[in-house]
Amino acid sequence: MHLLENFFPDCKKGETLFIFNILPIHRIGNIDIPIKRREKMTSLWAIILAGGYGTRFWPISRMKRPKQFLPIISDKPMIQETIDRILPVVSPEKIVVVVPKDLVRVAKKETSKYKGIKILEEPAGKNTAPSIILASSYISKLEEDPAVIVLPSDHYIGRKEEFLKAVKASFQLSQEMESLFTFGIKPTSPETGYGYIQINRERLRSYEGEKFFEVIRFVEKPQKEVAEEYLKSGDYFWNSGMFLWRISVFKSALKRFAPEYFEIYDALEKIQLSQKDKLQEIWERVKPLSIDYALMERATSIVMVRADFEWSDVGSWSSLYKIWGVNKEENSLKGEVYTIDSSGCLVYSEKRMVSLIGVKDIVVINTEDALLVCHREHVQKVKDLVEALKKNGKMVYL
Repeated sequence: MHLLENFFPDCKKGETLFIFNILPIHRIGNIDIPIKRREKMTSLWAIILAGGYGTRFWPISRMKRPKQFLPIISDKPMIQETIDRILPVVSPEKIVVVVPKDLVRVAKKETSKYKGIKILEEPAGKNTAPSIILASSYISKLEEDPAVIVLPSDHYIGRKEEFLKAVKASFQLSQEMESLFTFGIKPTSPETGYGYIQINRERLRSYEGEKFFEVIRFVEKPQKEVAEEYLKSGDYFWNSGMFLWRISVFKSALKRFAPEYFEIYDALEKIQLSQKDKLQEIWERVKPLSIDYALMERATSIVMVRADFEWSDVGSWSSLYKIWGVNKEENSLKGEVYTIDSSGCLVYSEKRMVSLIGVKDIVVINTEDALLVCHREHVQKVKDLVEALKKNGKMVYL
């Protein structure tokens, strides 16, 4: 990061240093970032990852219609919320939704109102790194080196205008910096269910009202004591799972830091997606892995924009307390629900009336064919329950 200081000790922060036959260098604090001078800005595409099955949201989330296709946050399916959120800066024909083949039908149904959106079928779900690589290789055949923003289909974002400001500023910087961009959320509690991003607060650049920092490292989900230290330090942000980069930068990063995935990218670029046999052959070689493990934890020249909007990955039933809001008894209720001497409860009921008497901190999810009751502290175990149902052949409830 500091090689230039050996040769140009008088170069100060904020200065741009030009060297003949070498890319100019911009400094964010002490970090040296190459700048690629571009004649014109490229456009922005969106890759929406919609391949999960939302097992922690059983019993409303099912294999044929998982949570991203359900109206959990509002009266619209979550994937429509995601699309509507990005539409002010990305046109529908430049939105690519990636799903495994068993979810293609429901994805097409829930996105049919958006003319021009591409539903990209994976032969099989293999986590986020292969999904992003598949979509990027598809986009690269349609436009030379555009920028792409990668978005999960099932997250909640409040203060959408702040989200769009962060996207626009990151997109503009991506046109001049050879960097991978990520969106970091300022933590409000010592969460153990999120990954974290460590930044160097001294290496800062403000651009269009947004603050960008050098990323030191990505950190996996920590233990409670470690998360508490992260919260106190101020140097750690929640990893939102949202990214932005130019495709050429992404491809170069794969080649340098994840060569096994670069080989997959290179192979996909050489075929048409209509060549099902060749696609299947390539896909069988793909190792299932998240983009964090495959690339972000290995790469350098990563820049984080500090996100000043409300965010949740909506990872379990307990995450809905803040999103749905609570009444004076601290209960969060959806449907026809009546309570007496009960507090801290979350209840969702599709049709039948639900009554609670003298209970505290429980989750009740009532559907037409299944009922879930658990303590708030055990909502993460819903995924384990789904696995148990599979093993016992109860597929009718999945």
